[in-house]
Amino acid sequence: MALNQQKKGNLIKLTIESTSSLLLQYLFVLIVIAGTFIAFQGTPGKLVLFFVISICSITVSFLEGRRFSLWHQENPKQFFNVSNFYLLLEAFSYLVSNHIVAPTDSCTRILVSKGVQLSKIKRIFNWANTNFIRPLSKYDNSFRQHHGLQDKFIVLYSGNIARTQGVRIIIHAANTLRDIPDIEFVIVGEERQLGDLDNLRRELGVENVTLLPFVRREELPTMLAAADVSLIIQKASVVGFNMPSKTMLLMASGRPIVASVPGDGAEAQAVQDSMGGIVVEPEKPNALARAILKLYNDPISLEQLGKNGRMYAISNYSFEQALEDYESLLSSLTVSPHITVAALQPKDTSIKSSQ
Repeated sequence: MALNQQKKGNLIKLTIESTSSLLLQYLFVLIVIAGTFIAFQGTPGKLVLFFVISICSITVSFLEGRRFSLWHQENPKQFFNVSNFYLLLEAFSYLVSNHIVAPTDSCTRILVSKGVQLSKIKRIFNWANTNFIRPLSKYDNSFRQHHGLQDKFIVLYSGNIARTQGVRIIIHAANTLRDIPDIEFVIVGEERQLGDLDNLRRELGVENVTLLPFVRREELPTMLAAADVSLIIQKASVVGFNMPSKTMLLMASGRPIVASVPGDGAEAQAVQDSMGGIVVEPEKPNALARAILKLYNDPISLEQLGKNGRMYAISNYSFEQALEDYESLLSSLTVSPHITVAALQPKDTSIKSSQ
């Protein structure tokens, strides 16, 4: 199968093909599938499918002398038990690829620590729809009006609220700031997971927290615009070089961020580089409360941080910028007429209110 496209005078040909017989191709795929289950110790699901596709593509490209770029999106070792066989396949992929796309600087550092040459790595951020998510007025805001929050200083968290996420510290931070009636914490998440937070809220007697289910996709820009401050929460044990799309969406919304996250992670670096918010030590409710109170008392900084985040999102996370970066990468590979683009664990980049 081949796809040809004429771009800026160069013929770009995306192919995954083999000169072997059909029977040998099927046998090769079956061997890779079996090897993948060994590598991931029986882990099922999309990861195995994508890994099979990637390894087939990488191996065929290597055997036929094709140039290809590897998109490194996730680190399976964070989520699954992997065998030494997986580590061998990973090292092989890095060795034979012409370029490796890393979504963050943290990912780049980890790849270098694994022996990948820095010159081989190209950092291209994942993208957010900065035209769909954009700064909107919070004063004529249907989300605020619907929930009776017109006159409140809203501290918004939207996303995963499972215990593993560490979101319970928001309730404790709200308890610390309970004597400031203007401040209202709004937590938006899976309706069936809100019960645990509601129990904690009742136990502490906290009344400045509103718990709401996820909104529809078309309501997401209005919900994000309702915030005065947006929160990112992670536990201290999180070790991640990838950055969830939620961070990019919050920056695109033009609202300042308070990030309670590990200081050496990709999200902390993004917030600091953008000058779009404040990073505090994770799992420390008092530190979170102090950062929120600081912004509550400084409306000038509040506005400027939001503007900084929005400008950073447009410059780094827009689809247009990502497209330009990938065009540049593919152009650099057109020394050979054959290009194969392979991905280890592709990511769903669709925008969801649950992110």
